[in-house]
Amino acid sequence: MDEKLYEFVEFKEAYLEYLFKIHKENFEEYFCAHYGKWEDKRQFRSFKKMVSSGNYKMIKYKGQIVGMINYQPGFNFKEALIYNLTTKEVDKKPPYEMVRPAILRYLNIDKNYHGKGIGTLILRDIIRECKDYAITLKVYRENLLAQQLYKRLGFIEDEIMTDDTYVSMHYTKTARIVGYRNWHIEKQKYIEEEQQ
Repeated sequence: MDEKLYEFVEFKEAYLEYLFKIHKENFEEYFCAHYGKWEDKRQFRSFKKMVSSGNYKMIKYKGQIVGMINYQPGFNFKEALIYNLTTKEVDKKPPYEMVRPAILRYLNIDKNYHGKGIGTLILRDIIRECKDYAITLKVYRENLLAQQLYKRLGFIEDEIMTDDTYVSMHYTKTARIVGYRNWHIEKQKYIEEEQQ
């Protein structure tokens, strides 16, 4: 696809109330199921702080702001400090390449634009962009529509990371998932291989 129907644009304060409105419409029910009463003033302050962090972009679809996303692409990084089990010290060893998965922290689209394929379009582009990386995300356990969308696109549940509040999911075709959760396991494997 040469021309995208959507783009990610910088957050602007002028859209804060609208974005909070769709945040509330899409998440209040799930929040209350786990954390109790939704207090607008408190939630608004928290939302404002969250979206002002610089990691959130607005979703512009056919010229209209329709939602918000926080997506961090995956990347490779070199770990040069390896813990030596024998000396109990950190040794400098040849760099060990790690892959940090892409993380989809937030995707929220105005209910008036649900069913138009915007979420599918965005997720397919992210999957295409992340061909060398796994993609991880969390979704409220009760948000079955979102889970269906993710599953339809090939995401699977990560049962180890799933809890009472969130279903943790990941997508991977060509990459081995090496995230923060199992970094110490991968590091241990590397150390053992080096000792043989």
